Parts: sequence; C-alpha cells; structure tokens
Amino acid sequence: MVQILVTRPLPTAQATGLRLQEKGYSVEFAPFLHITCHAPTPDLPKDISGFVITSPNGAKVLCDAPRVSDFQQKPIWTVGQKTAALLTQAGFSNVRCAQQNVSSLIEMLKQAPEAHNGILCYLRGQQVHHPLHDQLLPFGITLSDHICYRADLGKTFPLAVAKKLAQNDITGVLIYSRRTGLAFRTTCDLYDLTENLRQNVHIFCLSKQIAVDFETQGWHNVHASHYSHEDNLFDLVDAILQK
Repeated sequence: MVQILVTRPLPTAQATGLRLQEKGYSVEFAPFLHITCHAPTPDLPKDISGFVITSPNGAKVLCDAPRVSDFQQKPIWTVGQKTAALLTQAGFSNVRCAQQNVSSLIEMLKQAPEAHNGILCYLRGQQVHHPLHDQLLPFGITLSDHICYRADLGKTFPLAVAKKLAQNDITGVLIYSRRTGLAFRTTCDLYDLTENLRQNVHIFCLSKQIAVDFETQGWHNVHASHYSHEDNLFDLVDAILQK
C-alpha cells in the first residue's frame, strides 16, 4: 500500500487523512504548523467596508468574533473554497472567493468597485508570504491589519515517521504552505534525510510557489497542483502514484 505523509496542522490533517485512506492510501502525520487563534480586536468599527481573509484560520476567528452579526452583510474576499464555505455556513451572505491563489485574490480585489471605498479589514496570521498592502495601495485599496492567529513551526518528525522516511517507506509528502515546506526541508536536514529524500520521495504542493521553493533546493520529484484546492491536489497524487 502506498504511504502518504500529511504535513498540515491538526485537526485538519485528520480529515485529509481520512479522505486519503478512502482512496486506498496508508497515511502518516507530521504536523509542522501549530495554530493558535485569538479574537480580533473587539472594537472593530461597524463602518468597516469589508474583509480580506486568506486562510480558514482567519475565517474561524471572524465567525467567533464579538458582534459578528454586525458584519454578516459585509463583502468578504477570500482564497479557497474551504475558507469561503466556513463563512457561508456561519451566515455571511456576501462572500467572494478567489479559486486559485493570493495573486488571483489581488486581481479580484482590483476589479471590485466596493474594495476601493473605505477600509478593508485584513484578518491574517503573524507572518505572511504575500504582503497585500504594497500590492493593493497603488490601486486605491486600503487594508487595516488585524492579526488574529499565530502559526508556530515545529522541527521534529514523529519517531515512526522518521524511521519510514529513512527507509523510503513513504512515497509521497503533501505540502500545503510555503512555511510548512520550509519546516519540512529544515527538519529533513536536521535528521540527515535530505540527500536521500531529494531523489526518492514525491513532493505534492498545493501551489506552484511552494513547488518552486523545493525545486530551487534541488528536490527532483516535485509536483504542483494547478489550483489551490485539496481536490486538485488529490487528483495530482492519483495521477502520479497510481500509474
């Protein structure tokens, strides 16, 4: 049975693992990001024009925010169907979803007349790879940062996972973010696994940007999903590993 390593945070990784098992894969877990959410500033002004949210973590914080009903009619620009679905299920009625990546989100915002009026609340983590302010301000779009979660990086493999990686028992690794990719590569270096895995393991990336990070570090079997959606990533896994 083909073994897959899932590197996304718990408990989300467990849902991913169940889906892979239903497809006939054996699954191991090595969650490198540990998410800590905290509420946005409780005095968010009612006259805020809308929200920009680039991850499910930000969506969850908004859904649990004080006076959430004040904001459920506001436009929200997001990336990914999962983030959009969380908001829609919580009663937000004006959710616009960019299907591919942050670049497609930026293009969508530039073309939205409402985004150019007032200030958009940007619910984000402490660290971001795509600073949106500099890319949007020249087009008259103003963001107000509200840091609402922290993603701490781990640098260890579970003992069983380290052993399987060393023995080439794991065929594929799923990488969902650039930070997770960095943590995975750093941990491989610490465990002296990099030279072996560069040649022998398949790296499946949720975006092209993640894949480029691996390719520039000399990893050979790197595959990028055309769209930043788990269904597309699974299709890629099947296409490569079920030949």
